[in-house]
Amino acid sequence: MQCKIILPKIVQEVHLGTTKEEQQHKQLVAIRIDILFNSPPLGCINDDIKQTMDYAQLAEDVESICQADKFHLIEHLAAQIYQGLKDKHYAKLQVSVHKEKPPHRLLDFGATCVYGDEIK
Repeated sequence: MQCKIILPKIVQEVHLGTTKEEQQHKQLVAIRIDILFNSPPLGCINDDIKQTMDYAQLAEDVESICQADKFHLIEHLAAQIYQGLKDKHYAKLQVSVHKEKPPHRLLDFGATCVYGDEIK
């Protein structure tokens, strides 16, 4: 038996861009976190919130990473989030960062970087 938790959209405003000028204005990103546990949390069996992961704390950890620095690339931001979360004893972790509106006329739907372990 396996258990996977997905946090589909943690929204953050991040200093992000390839130029200093672009980095001056925070840009909207949507972050998705996929976690596969080594074994299902006990909360799956006993319905006890204390025996599963704290989603709010995970979202706050992501926020702390996003606000700690300025980033040139969504690839680097995804890697930093992965590094910051990977030591939580998950079997596998995958981070997706979607830049909602890159400043380019042909990228109307944004751009996404998926970083981490392969999760099926």
